[in-house]
Amino acid sequence: MGSLLALLGLILIAAVMEIGLPIPFVIDSSLLFVSLYAGFISFPTLLVVLALFGGRFIGSSILYWIGRLFSDGFTKWLKKRWPKVSDRILYLSDKLSQSAPPVVAGTNLTSRLVPGYSSTFRVPLTIVMIRFTPGLLTVSSVAAGGISMRYGAFVLGIGLSSIIADGLVLIVGFLASFGLKTMGIT
Repeated sequence: MGSLLALLGLILIAAVMEIGLPIPFVIDSSLLFVSLYAGFISFPTLLVVLALFGGRFIGSSILYWIGRLFSDGFTKWLKKRWPKVSDRILYLSDKLSQSAPPVVAGTNLTSRLVPGYSSTFRVPLTIVMIRFTPGLLTVSSVAAGGISMRYGAFVLGIGLSSIIADGLVLIVGFLASFGLKTMGIT
């Protein structure tokens, strides 16, 4: 029962952090200690990773749908107050939906080797890049909803960024446990 409550707590913390309330070091330290004591590939580690993904999915989905529901009203209000700003936002939204930035879309060689690469992975990889930019975690979810990004591509981007971020922390925990065992501490 205690581990179920702990997993539910991690889901809640991850969802709250996605919405924008900073709770420092809880997620990273949870992952680090689980991988340090339970191992890199173990059932408890898998449960923690799935709980964190569930929380991130819930929090970012809430923000996505808020952005999707209120984007038309906000655009109309913005157009009344500042028409030039509104036009620039619409222009940027159209540009993002037409072509990917070169860093995200890959080189021409990648597009030639993997047909459909830029059209399939452009949106999720853009979400991944934005989520790793400091200060844009919450904004990326609202903006994705605001420009009516496909929900499946958005969720894929959330999943990829979670795998990368959690994987790095798990690797650090595994290497730390290996180092502690080598030194004879554990």
